[in-house]
Amino acid sequence: VTVIDKSNLLSSLISGDLDYYAFGGNLSMDDAETAKAGGIEVLEGEVPNTFYELMLNCETIPSAEVRRAIDLALDKEALCLQSTHGLGEPTATDVTPGTEYTCSLTWQRDVEGAKTLLEQGGYDGRTYTLACTSNRSGLAALMQQELAEAGVAVVIETVDSATLFAGMADGKYDMAIASHTPGALPLWFTASRFAEGNNIFHVADLTPYTDYISAIQEEADQTRRQALVTEFQAFLARERPFIPLWFSRTLHVQSPTVDGIDYPSST
Repeated sequence: VTVIDKSNLLSSLISGDLDYYAFGGNLSMDDAETAKAGGIEVLEGEVPNTFYELMLNCETIPSAEVRRAIDLALDKEALCLQSTHGLGEPTATDVTPGTEYTCSLTWQRDVEGAKTLLEQGGYDGRTYTLACTSNRSGLAALMQQELAEAGVAVVIETVDSATLFAGMADGKYDMAIASHTPGALPLWFTASRFAEGNNIFHVADLTPYTDYISAIQEEADQTRRQALVTEFQAFLARERPFIPLWFSRTLHVQSPTVDGIDYPSST
């Protein structure tokens, strides 16, 4: 076992001081050419390892129509491309692609449709606060521009991760960009976020959410469970307490000194 600072992992692989590091050696797109030039094979992950969402405060954005308008106004294709450099796909749900569970809901940008929903939802032109960490300031700026095209005003506040989640929990921010490691189970994301102890989206009535979650957890038949998952996702799409953005994959590095490891599947 060798203890090495995270910033030196790639250079240690290239120099031969290190043979392997856990989970296939997740690699940024910026370091891919450096790895290749150093004789390290770069492999593309096959399974999503990150889920991006736009957290919403349903207390300060109480209209489901306005929340759906925000979803339609965002250009997830452009945002995903900037974030993943082609290693991701926009999503309409939090159901992880490639798992046992599926969902037929799709997403398509519709700025005019967003404007109609804003009018139906009684949007009064107020300015929303969008929180993000410094490494996502570019994404936040793009979101600000895209939402402005539909007529939604947003001001960006850059904070650290702990402040971001604490601010959303306290109801300080209206929106926040967040990412998570996805799971294979259908409730990997929702089960912990629609609970009395962690109502981070500030949903006024948790009952419909907890009813769906309980029904899915208790259903033993796979076909009926899938039907409940699909129904729950349709309900989430109508209410939009949060906005699913995209799932992304990562790059992995494979040292020539080690073989027999399935790097792309290791996440």
